[in-house]
Amino acid sequence: MKLFGLEGKVEIKKGNKKYEKKIWGEFPNLLVDDGKEYILDFFGGRKTWHNPKDPGDYGTGNVGLWLRPRFGAAGTCMFNNASQERRNGTFGVPSGNYDYTIADTMLVSPEDSTLSNEVGNRIQLNVTRRDQTLEFTGRFNVPGNLPTGVKIREFGLFLNNTGPLHDPSYHEASKPNTMLCRVAIYGSGLVGGTGIFMDDPLIPDEDIEIRWKFGEL
Repeated sequence: MKLFGLEGKVEIKKGNKKYEKKIWGEFPNLLVDDGKEYILDFFGGRKTWHNPKDPGDYGTGNVGLWLRPRFGAAGTCMFNNASQERRNGTFGVPSGNYDYTIADTMLVSPEDSTLSNEVGNRIQLNVTRRDQTLEFTGRFNVPGNLPTGVKIREFGLFLNNTGPLHDPSYHEASKPNTMLCRVAIYGSGLVGGTGIFMDDPLIPDEDIEIRWKFGEL
C-alpha cells in the first residue's frame, strides 16, 4: 500500500434563495509536502507537529497536544506561491488569456506552506471518520468570516487558526501552524482542442459550506 495513495477532493456548496444548499463545485485536493512530512512524523511516532518535541519530553496529561482542531481558510489567488502571477499581484487568469494550458500549468505546488493571498477569518472544522475516509466540514459565514463579493480562488486546511510564518519543513516553531493541504478554484475550457484553465472564482453573497474528503474515495 502506498501511504500517500490517499485521494482527496473538496466540495463547495452555496445556498440559493430558498436556502437549500447545492453543490457549486468539486475540485481535486493536493496534499502538500508539509502535510506529508506531518503524517510521516506522526505515523512513525517521532513527534507531533502540534508542539514539536521528542516523545520522551512529554509528561503526563498532555493529550491536548495530540488532539487539536483543524481550521479552514480561504483566499483570492489561484496561483501557487512561487508563481510570477502571485508575485505580480495577478490572482486569476486574465480575461481572454488562453496561455494557461492544463498540461503545463501548476496552479498549486507541493512546496506551498500558506495560501497565496488569504482573506477573511479562518473557521474551525468538524472532523468525521467513516472507515478509511476523513471528512472535514465547515461553514464560512458571509459577511462574518468572508467579505461579501470577494473573489475566492483557494482554500487551505491548517493545524491552527494563524500562520505559519515560515516553512514548517525547516522551521520547528512553525510546525504547530502548518498547512496540510490546499485546493485552487478554477474554470476550464478548450481552445483548439487544448485544455486551458480559466478564472471562475466563487463570489460569496451567502454562506459557503466546504467539505474536504480525504482517504480511500
